[in-house]
Parts: sequence; structure tokens; C-alpha cells
Amino acid sequence: MDNNKDNNNNRNLPSKLQMFLIFSVTFMIIGFIFFNKYVLNADKIPIKKIYQEETISIEPNVKAVTIYYTNDKLEKLTPLEVEIITEKFHIEIQEIFSKIKEVHNFVVKDENGEYIPFIMEDTSLLDSFIVGDKLYLNISSHILNKAYTKRQEILLLYSIVNTYTSIEGINFVKILVNNQEIEKVKWYNLKNFYSKNTDI
Repeated sequence: MDNNKDNNNNRNLPSKLQMFLIFSVTFMIIGFIFFNKYVLNADKIPIKKIYQEETISIEPNVKAVTIYYTNDKLEKLTPLEVEIITEKFHIEIQEIFSKIKEVHNFVVKDENGEYIPFIMEDTSLLDSFIVGDKLYLNISSHILNKAYTKRQEILLLYSIVNTYTSIEGINFVKILVNNQEIEKVKWYNLKNFYSKNTDI
């Protein structure tokens, strides 16, 4: 009886040994293939593939905004659609201001009859913030100081107001000058909030 049991166990031993050997050989073959492909031939990975993977980039979001500008005859405001890259809100506000300056890149006569830029090159938007539907723009004094007639001042003022109130969620604009709330530059009261007026 015991002899039969031993014989059965002996029959099982080669089977387990075979399985172990098969597993070991398979593992060695897979290991060799992996080592050969990813270690020995690592320097043979196509340069094009590496380049393509490293230069994947996300296209920036672009949106259209309407800039209101006056022509060089200072007759009226005209809408112009331009594109800006959408980023953080305050950066968009800054970029729109740059577009306003860009479209007003022409000269006018000053009070002495001399030609000067309608918006001075060093004019800047110092900062901005929004409360509800009201946008505050803190602008350097140059932008309105260089308006030499009442007509020039209102065109420039509403160029800013109409442009920013074209943005969804902004209904009113207030201009600060060098961090100060002032009554007026020359003709118009800047303590007021201004809303869009396309009849200017």
C-alpha cells in the first residue's frame, strides 16, 4: 500500500519539475527580449518619435472682441473685431487696452497746431478690477491729457467704455487716473460710471 503511494508521488515529481523548467525558460526568454529591445537597442529609438512626443503642445484659446476706435478725422467711433488670446481675465483686459492703443496709432493737432500721437506711446493701463458688472480701469494720465478738444476727449473716453462694455458681464466702466478718482481731466466727469453709447 505504501509502495503504491510512493510510486504515485514519484510520478508527480517529474510533472512539477517540468512545469518549473517551462516557467523558468519562458521567463528567461521574455527577459532576454525585454533586455535586447529596451536596453541594448535603446539608442536606436527613432529621433523623430522622441521629437514628436516632446513637442506636443496645447493650442491657445482665441476669442473675438470688438474694439471701438475713431478714425483719424475724429468724426465717430467705429467697431472693429479683433482676436485676443484668452488667459486670465486681467491679462485679457490688458491685451484689449493694447489693441485700443494700436488702432489709435495716428497723429492729431495739439493746441499749438503741432501734430502729436492721439494716444501717447507711454500710455499704460496700470491695473484693473471688477466688482459685479462694474469694471474699474486705472490708467496713466497720458491717455486723456492729450485730448485737446472736447470732441477728442469724448471719443477717446467712449472708445474705452464701448470696448469694455462689449464684454459679457461688464455693463459699466469707471476710469481712475494714476490710482486717483478725479472729477475730470478737462471736460468730462470721471467720477461717473459710464455705460455703452454707440451714438457718440
